[in-house]
Amino acid sequence: MGSNQNGMLGVPLTEGKGGIVSKPRLIEALLGPVIVDISCGDRHTVVATESGESYSWGSNENGQLGLGT
Repeated sequence: MGSNQNGMLGVPLTEGKGGIVSKPRLIEALLGPVIVDISCGDRHTVVATESGESYSWGSNENGQLGLGT
């Protein structure tokens, strides 16, 4: 929960009043993998899974999602 202005919560940008999501939400894409680490930046989130995969979402303004430019 919190600001979703750049999609850093992993929910649709249209959720929440004024970009603020006030209740916890289940992120269905993360139901299967076992999350072993998480890092939350100012405008992005990255998680690492037990199998070595990573998932990232939010702002990629400075390449912080690992997607390149």
